[in-house]
Amino acid sequence: MIVGAAQLARAIAADELSARATVQAHLDRIAEVNPTLNAVTITLAQEALVAADAADALIAGGGQLPPLLGVPFTVKENIDVAATVTSLGLPGGAPVQRDAPHIAHLRAAGAIPIARTNLPDLALRWHTDNARHGATVNPFDASLSPGGSSGGDAVALASGMAAFAVGSDYGGSLRVPAALAGVYALRPTPGRLAQAFGVPPLMSRQLMATDGPLARRAEDLPLLLTAMAQPDARDPRFTPASADAARGPVALVLASDGARAAANALVAAGYEVVEAEAPRLEEAAQLWLDLVRFELRLGAMTRLREEGSDGTRRSAEALFGLGRPLDGEGYARALGERYVLTAAWSEFFDQHSLLLGPVSTCAPWPVGHDLGGAEALRDEWWGFRLTVATACLGLPAVSVPLGFDTRGLPVGVQLIGPCWAEGTLLAAAGAIEANSMPT
Repeated sequence: MIVGAAQLARAIAADELSARATVQAHLDRIAEVNPTLNAVTITLAQEALVAADAADALIAGGGQLPPLLGVPFTVKENIDVAATVTSLGLPGGAPVQRDAPHIAHLRAAGAIPIARTNLPDLALRWHTDNARHGATVNPFDASLSPGGSSGGDAVALASGMAAFAVGSDYGGSLRVPAALAGVYALRPTPGRLAQAFGVPPLMSRQLMATDGPLARRAEDLPLLLTAMAQPDARDPRFTPASADAARGPVALVLASDGARAAANALVAAGYEVVEAEAPRLEEAAQLWLDLVRFELRLGAMTRLREEGSDGTRRSAEALFGLGRPLDGEGYARALGERYVLTAAWSEFFDQHSLLLGPVSTCAPWPVGHDLGGAEALRDEWWGFRLTVATACLGLPAVSVPLGFDTRGLPVGVQLIGPCWAEGTLLAAAGAIEANSMPT
């Protein structure tokens, strides 16, 4: 049952499909393909079927229905789902008592959590493998990485195990696997969705990290964002900003074949697209490495070395070894530099409504590439420079699929906007989908 969340919600509300049959079909799909792909870590079959029966009873009773009634979704194992373990890919752990705020909001909108999904240990790798559950497999080519850290969600969605998914993005963790799986992913502005952190988040996580949805169709994302972007007292960062769309010149940056195809689709939809250079891009990408490196020393790397997998440890040590060593004073100065870079990008977006470019300038990499030491990680980081730079600056973005290349692998690009420009991003993503020619 590989359809979009909005399409599925309409069919269930019209009583063309029952919620129970919908949930059961996705559970059957998990049983069929997950033994090979290892994207889903646990299923929530019993409670999902109970929720589906409740949804069908609500439909039978008539009246106003919630917008996502009966639609099944997966949740990455670093986001809380009540009565399940938020493992972060590590051994041990106890079930949590409450849903993360936006998971509770999705339940209120009628959506049904159906499974938890895989990630690298502590979400600290652009490949999905960990000490608890092992590796997730790319469904298009098992020799290639599925990306990370929301790799389980992207693979589950691409292979029909759920109608949408919820992951997180701290340095490309939504956009990278979405591009490799041929699905959409929205990285909202940090603060757009209320979150709840198991431990007090350090500064870079407060400024850069956000959860967000993955979907099969552009039309799904506004529906999901509206349901998820509701207040919760657990997150004082929550900002009820407008999601209205605007239209202005789109800057094409680091032009690739995929990005040019997306630019042509935007032009066909009436957008103006101009080639440009992103301001101080390498500095922002380096700053992401520097800030995250400093904060990982405050506990995460120790936990990774003690409890995590050898692969994630080696990959993280090589990647963050590329960061500049900071002391406390250097860290404070680096945070100040982030403000200066953010201001430069704000001026850029005063002239361009959005930026269009690749998620990565590199071809998909083989499984194990990131275990090749510092040079391999330098290649990946440099390929992702647009992705990590915009994460560093707390900007929203959407990963947009463009079909497949001559090898049968997905092609994806990203749109990036100024803070709170989700409406503009999603309108442009819809225009690309409506006007794209197969790549």
